[in-house]
Amino acid sequence: IFRKLSIQQDSEGGEELTGRLQLLSYPGIIAFALTATFAAIDWNMSINPHFYSTMWGVQFFAGCFVSAVSMIALVHLALHRTGLIGSAVNQEHYHDLGKLIFAFTVFWAYVSFSQYFLIWYANIPEEDVWYLQRLQHGWTVFTLALPFIKFAIPFFIMLPQKIKKNKSNIMYYLCMWLVCTQLFEVWYWVEPKPHGINTGAGHAHDAAHHLGPNLLHAGLEIGIALGFVGVFGLMGLLDMKVNFANLMVLPLILPKMVC
Repeated sequence: IFRKLSIQQDSEGGEELTGRLQLLSYPGIIAFALTATFAAIDWNMSINPHFYSTMWGVQFFAGCFVSAVSMIALVHLALHRTGLIGSAVNQEHYHDLGKLIFAFTVFWAYVSFSQYFLIWYANIPEEDVWYLQRLQHGWTVFTLALPFIKFAIPFFIMLPQKIKKNKSNIMYYLCMWLVCTQLFEVWYWVEPKPHGINTGAGHAHDAAHHLGPNLLHAGLEIGIALGFVGVFGLMGLLDMKVNFANLMVLPLILPKMVC
């Protein structure tokens, strides 16, 4: 419905369509909040059914929002480079996207730290076993790296206004970085799953019963992620009504989009 009204608004204009879109956004926000929270619990938290956190859905949303806006910026920058959108998207649009990415990168860090701090302070076995599994047997490096690669590095790079406006073309590569860090975080959530853990036992015993990082599993996860990128690209091409007979030019376009 949003897509249909948006296209209609581009062709017809008028405040009536804008009002309808705004009116639809209210229940849309509620529906998104509920479905995102349920998805986070069903897909991720249920892997360790004894673990629970009231911040989990918010953390999931924050990461999704950063990677989603980063992907929007990447697509627009790529289309802008190839001249497919002309001057419809200008530097101010990129600045707005950059500000959103910057703000929600900070929000993700705030929510993630809040969850960790409260679980660490309460020291309840059913909760802290999730972190203990990720602080032993080869996972410590990944745990310590996450706040740096997903918050500290992007935060300091995006501080100058010219970066958010993509004047030095840094934002293009930073958005790629943020999408990859989101994939890394999801892998970090899923991979060190428990194996026969009894959360009523001692913390050290709980944390020891799991496997370390597995490169084969990481390769499978990368393949799945690339598959979704392919589906996304195909839907984008269909949305732009690209004739499949002309897809042979893609090998010529892609290097230009990257470079």
